[in-house]
Amino acid sequence: MIGQQILNYKIEKLIGEGGMGKVFLAQHTQLNRKVAIKVLHSHLTYSQEFRNRFKTEANLLANLQHQNIVTLHDYLENNDFLALIMEFVQGTPLDDYIKQRNYLPENELIPLFSQVLDAFQFAHENGIIHRDIKPANILLTSDGKIKILDFGIAKIKDSLTNTQTGTQMGTVLYMSPEQIKGQKVDIRSDIYSLGVTLFELATGKMPYNPNSSIYDVSNAIVHQPLPKPSSINPKISPQLEKIIQKATEKNPDLRFQNCLEFKNALQQNKNQKTLSSSLSFWVLVILLLAGLAFLGIQIYENKKNTADEYSEKLVSHEDETSLIEDKNNKTEKNNENENTTTDVVNETLPIRDFTGLSEGKNIQSKLNDFIQKINNQQDIMDFLDYKVKINQQELTKPEAFQKIKNLLKIGTSETENSQIQYFIDRDYKIYSHESNSNSYLSFKVPKLKIRRNVTGLNGLLETEEFEINWIFESDGFKIIEMEFL
Repeated sequence: MIGQQILNYKIEKLIGEGGMGKVFLAQHTQLNRKVAIKVLHSHLTYSQEFRNRFKTEANLLANLQHQNIVTLHDYLENNDFLALIMEFVQGTPLDDYIKQRNYLPENELIPLFSQVLDAFQFAHENGIIHRDIKPANILLTSDGKIKILDFGIAKIKDSLTNTQTGTQMGTVLYMSPEQIKGQKVDIRSDIYSLGVTLFELATGKMPYNPNSSIYDVSNAIVHQPLPKPSSINPKISPQLEKIIQKATEKNPDLRFQNCLEFKNALQQNKNQKTLSSSLSFWVLVILLLAGLAFLGIQIYENKKNTADEYSEKLVSHEDETSLIEDKNNKTEKNNENENTTTDVVNETLPIRDFTGLSEGKNIQSKLNDFIQKINNQQDIMDFLDYKVKINQQELTKPEAFQKIKNLLKIGTSETENSQIQYFIDRDYKIYSHESNSNSYLSFKVPKLKIRRNVTGLNGLLETEEFEINWIFESDGFKIIEMEFL
């Protein structure tokens, strides 16, 4: 049929096939609107009784207008075939969606399934029972909207049970006990099937083994209770488990009596979880504030004790002038150290890390490797952290590498007559650094300065300096910040 035209619709391709017929994607030649055309298998159209029933159901479905139900646009009948022209919805069937996700957490499941229940409440109020509810007949669009397929078709299919043999296992798994036993069904049969569907969405599993025979599955549906959902997914709340168990009671009188009651139970469960989360949040806030208050008192006491001790030392000092002179002498000595020449310092650099890194690690060999690579115009990528600040600009590792290459002229002829040296500034710096795990670490490290001496073509010596902030983690020496002076 691909390429053929039915009424004003040109058939483009086959998009699905089931026990009752094939579904084609078609486009209206005048309105430029895409539709889905369900063409029933030819052997189903021979009976006039079936044709009459089909037409009656089509009239009912045409009036079933709801945002969560696929709309029936038209109905077509001729001697050769029967067809339904329906709204085309681009979406993922929930059976495929659950395979991708394994299971749906309750905060996502409840809003989605509430839409499903809204659609069925509307259909039931209009006297229509679906009879073939399963995840494959529920579409989820890209914007999170639910659409129900095949309303009323299953009822037509039921009329063929006396003449057609064989039932698809996918349908049996979601049937109610009264359907299995061939008894008269009402909206509570749909509620049972909805309960089984909710079970699968919440656990990622069907309640009964799909590899069993139809007889074994049918017998289990009639006589055996469903397994506890929490035995499959321990994250399911007790409230949701009770809701699923109530919806799938063997006795219809013990189930929810309509979909609105079903939905209200779900919403109440959602509200209880929200209230519980809110209470937990405020309890945490109160505990945190209490902890901060206690910490503040401890800090105040420590500062007060320190101040008292310092005051006692000043009072007991024999000569206050001598104390001031000692302090000035120390300052002058520190200033002399700051003016250290470019001689490489061969020592273990002290590192104090407040998050547990070991103290006193020797980074001398790493620094030598770093300087040697720059001098030899080699890749220094391994020495860069996953983010690096260059002159206050935060860059990714590749961006920082390129920036440093440009600033140091690595890989150009201008580096041929240059020599990179480094020295340690005795001025310690305390700074924070965001690690790969997004946690902030505090470091107290000596500043590392690098000097680049360049002998230009004119024979004059030019000097450039830049400062590096660094860390020493388990994967080695890493540069996190560079400032070109």
